[in-house]
Amino acid sequence: RRAQAVRHLRLARAASVLVQAAWRGVGARVWLSVLHAASSRVQAAARRAAAVLTLRRAVRAAVRVEAMARRLLGRNRLARCLAAAVSIQAAVRRHAAKILARSNIAARTMQAAARRRSEQKRFQLVRSSAVSLQAAARRCACAAMFAANVRRVVALQAACRRRIATRRLRLARAAAVSLQRLCRGITTRRRLGEMHDAATTVQAGQRRAVSRRNYNAVRAAAVRVQAAARGTLARATLAHRCAAATTIQSRVRGAAAAAAWRERRRCALHLQAAARRLGAQRALRQATGAICFIQAAARGLSARLGFYEALMSASRLQATVRATAGRRAHLAMRRGAIVVQAAARRRLATRRALALRIAAFRRRPSRCVVVLQRAQRARVLRRLSAKRHALEQACRQLATHHSSIPRAAEATAELTRLCSAPALRPLAVHLGALGALLRTLGSCNRSPHSLELLRAVLGALRLLLADPACRRQIPSYAPLAHTVIRLLINHWASDWHFEQLAACLLEAAHDRRCASHIQALTGEAAFARRSLAARLGKAAGAGPARRRALNNSVAALVS
Repeated sequence: RRAQAVRHLRLARAASVLVQAAWRGVGARVWLSVLHAASSRVQAAARRAAAVLTLRRAVRAAVRVEAMARRLLGRNRLARCLAAAVSIQAAVRRHAAKILARSNIAARTMQAAARRRSEQKRFQLVRSSAVSLQAAARRCACAAMFAANVRRVVALQAACRRRIATRRLRLARAAAVSLQRLCRGITTRRRLGEMHDAATTVQAGQRRAVSRRNYNAVRAAAVRVQAAARGTLARATLAHRCAAATTIQSRVRGAAAAAAWRERRRCALHLQAAARRLGAQRALRQATGAICFIQAAARGLSARLGFYEALMSASRLQATVRATAGRRAHLAMRRGAIVVQAAARRRLATRRALALRIAAFRRRPSRCVVVLQRAQRARVLRRLSAKRHALEQACRQLATHHSSIPRAAEATAELTRLCSAPALRPLAVHLGALGALLRTLGSCNRSPHSLELLRAVLGALRLLLADPACRRQIPSYAPLAHTVIRLLINHWASDWHFEQLAACLLEAAHDRRCASHIQALTGEAAFARRSLAARLGKAAGAGPARRRALNNSVAALVS
C-alpha cells in the first residue's frame, strides 16, 4: 500500500507540474503577444512621425525652390524690359542725332554754295572745315557704336555671372540636402536604439515579475501537494476505495484538462497569427503609402527643376536669336540708308556742279574750260587712285593668303584684271606683286586645285614679265630664276605648264641680270644629274610636234 501511495503521489506531482507548465506557457505567450503588439504600435508611430516630418521638409524645400524660380524669372523679365527700354532710347537718340546731322549738313551745303560763288579760296577752306566736321560726326558715331558694344559686353558678363551663381546655388543646395539626409538618418537610428533599449528593459522587468510569480505559485503548489500527500498517507488505510476513485477522477480530469489546454493553445496560435498578419499588412500599407508619396514629391521636384532649366535655356536661346536678327536688320537698314543718302547727295552735287559750270561758262567761257579740264583731271586721278587702292588690296590679299587656294585664286584673278592696263603694271611690281606671285608659285603642288591656281599665277606673271617697264622695276632676278627653274624641273611632264614656265623664263631672260642668274643656276653642281638642260632636252625629244620649239627654248636658256 505504501508503494502504491508513493506511485499515486508521483503521478499526481507530475500531472500538477504539467498543468503548471502549460498554464505558464499560455500566460507567457499571451504577455509576449501583448508586448509584441505594443512594440509594433510604437514602431509604426515612430515611422509615421518620421515620414510626416520628411514630407513636411520636402514640401518646404519645394516651396522654397518655387519661390526662387519665380524670383529668378521676375529678375530676368525685368532685365529684358530694361534692355528693351535702353535699346529704344538709343534708337530714338540715334534718330534725333541723324536728323540734327542732316540739318547741319544742309546748312553747311548752303553756306558752301554761297561761299563758292563769292571766291574760290574760301571754297577750299569750307571744304576742309566740312571734312573736319564729317570726321567729328564719324567719331561720334564710332563712340556711340563703342558704347553699344560696351553695353552688350556688360550684358553678356551679367549673363555669365548669373549662370555661375545658379550653378553654385545648385551645388550648395545638393550639399545641404545630402547633409540633412545624413543628419536625419543618424537621429532616426539613435531614437530607434533608445526605443529598442527601452523595450528590452520593459521585457526584462516583465519576465522577472512573471518568473517570480511562477516560482511562488510552484512553491505554494508543492506545499499543497506535500500536505495532500501526507493526508493521503494518513487516510490511505481507511479510504482505499475513495483513493482509487479519486485517482480515476484525477486521470479523467487531467485528460480533459490536457484536451482543453491543447484546444486553447491552438486557438491562441491562430489568434496570434491573425494579429501578426493584420499588423504586418497595416505596416506594409503605411510604408507603401509613405514611399509612394515621397517618390511622387521627388519626381515632381526633379520635373520642375528640369522644366525650369529648359525654360531658362529656351529664353537665353530666344534672346540670342532675337538679338542677332535685330542686329542684322539694323545693319541692313543702315547700309540701305547709307546707299540712298550717298546716291541722293551724289545727284544733288552733280546738279549743283552742273549749274555752277553753266553759270560760269555764261560769265567767263575761258575760265569754264579751265574748270572743266581740272574736273576731268580730278576724275582721272580719282579713277587712278581707286585702281591703285584695288591693286594694293589684291597684292596684300595675295601676300597674306598665298597658302589658301580659293583666296589666292580670287586675288590672282583681280590682279590679272587690273594689270591688263599697261600703266598699272609697274605700280603692281612696285607694290610687291611679283614677290607675292613667286611665293604663291612656291606653295603650289600637283593637286587639281593647285594646278588651276598655278595656271592663273603663270598668266599674271607672264603678263608682268612681258612689259619692259616692269622688268626694269625688278630689283633682283635671283628668286624669280630659282623658283621658275625649280617649277620647270617639277612640271616638265605637263605640256601647258612647261610652255608657260619656259615662256616666262624667256621673257625674263631679255634682261642681262636674269640671264646671268640662269647661267649660274644651270652651271651649279646641284643640277649635275637633274639639270635644266637635261630635263628640257628629254622633254624636247619626247614628241615630234614640240621638238623644234623646245630645242630653241633649250638653246636660248642654256646659252
